[in-house]
Amino acid sequence: MNLEQAAAFVERVEIAVVFPVVDLVLPSLWEEVLNTRDVVVFVKDRRGKRVLSRELREVWSLAEGLARGRRACVGKHIAHRYALVSRRSLPALRALAGSDPDLSPLERDLVEVIRTTGPLTSPELRPLLGLGDAAAVKRALERLQARFVLTQAGEAPQEHGWDANVYDLVERRFPLRRLPPAEKARRQLVECVLRAAREVSAADIAAALPLTRREAESELERITESGHALRLSETLYGPAA
Repeated sequence: MNLEQAAAFVERVEIAVVFPVVDLVLPSLWEEVLNTRDVVVFVKDRRGKRVLSRELREVWSLAEGLARGRRACVGKHIAHRYALVSRRSLPALRALAGSDPDLSPLERDLVEVIRTTGPLTSPELRPLLGLGDAAAVKRALERLQARFVLTQAGEAPQEHGWDANVYDLVERRFPLRRLPPAEKARRQLVECVLRAAREVSAADIAAALPLTRREAESELERITESGHALRLSETLYGPAA
């Protein structure tokens, strides 16, 4: 698969994860590329050393290319997992995250440095803020991605170890003119997951989206009443067509 095909996949499904997750019904880039849910992370090279598999490097390279080229909003945006979000679904997810999220002092500092300086890696952020606690910065960056304040803009090589993720503001990387009302955003996203998964429960929806199980159940009921979904069992729903 090339980058154009990967971008077309994201545009088609709208929300996906990079690697399949047992408890998530969302489609994955890994499955699209390799047609399997079995993820092979490490293999042994000719010297018997453990190295990243060719398959993992291929899929990650596509995800990194999508982020770098602004072909998708890429980061730990869904269920603390690396996700791919299309431009069409981004406003709805941003609306559910809230227009003015309640940020901690560390999160506000990270956002302000990136706003002023431009896209940065975690190793670049820590000295600028005078911080040595890499774990605390990592957790803050993940929370900011979950709230769609920050996203990833590709990777940067490091002197030692693997490349580091580059972080940028969602609002700078994907400027949004307006956000939909929360009610419209919820319906759009639930319908999106329903189309992609073909069979979901309220628990499935709540795991994949920033919704409570009760909110997911209410949306599924409304979509069913409007004729855009079918109730398959006591807990399962499917698309009407």
